[in-house]
Amino acid sequence: MVQRLVVRAACAAVLASATTAARADFVIDQDNLITASGFAAAFANNVEMAQTFRVGRTGRLAAVDLQVWRDPGADQDVILRVRRAGLTASDPPTADILYTRVIPAAMLTESVDPLPNPLPAPLRIDIPMGAVAVSEGDRLAITLERGGRFSPPWAVWASAGPTYALGSTFQRNPFSGDWLEANADFPYDVGFATYVVPGPSVAMLLVPVALGRAARRARNVSRAATRAPPAHATR
Repeated sequence: MVQRLVVRAACAAVLASATTAARADFVIDQDNLITASGFAAAFANNVEMAQTFRVGRTGRLAAVDLQVWRDPGADQDVILRVRRAGLTASDPPTADILYTRVIPAAMLTESVDPLPNPLPAPLRIDIPMGAVAVSEGDRLAITLERGGRFSPPWAVWASAGPTYALGSTFQRNPFSGDWLEANADFPYDVGFATYVVPGPSVAMLLVPVALGRAARRARNVSRAATRAPPAHATR
């Protein structure tokens, strides 16, 4: 039991030291920030919107930028989720949720213009270090959900496109739970960016811990064998 606690503490120490030291070193990974939005995709009535993307760097997902804003009076909070997605750019998100955060409505820029020009500055959402480990080639999805009626006042996500070749935009039906392409006839992507702290995968970080544990086991076995009496010892 004590050994397990020591190993767990060592794992935590390895992860903490790796992520704390690199916190300030995050770099942009995926960039689909839109300079001119063709339209704004509204989300409400618990219809979850999603943008899938492909991870380009191994490390930790540190932050996401969201090009979202709200009409005056749109006071329902927004639920952000980071989900795993299917294997290809055209596959929807999965049920595997890696991170969830409630974004207060007040954090979204308020605009009386339904399609402001220039667009409001992206909303930066920091993700706790170690919450979402990523590897190059992983397919993830950023999803946003909001309550309220599907009518003004809106909360919206800047859209154009299609502008992002490594993912697609989807909407999830709150009743059936099915994900559908946001607009199969006129595909589009939403404005977002992701930031990663580059570094080794979780598996590589834990290799020294695993090796140390194996070495301790070997030493314990050796000591037990040394202390054991001979099988046919005489008095």
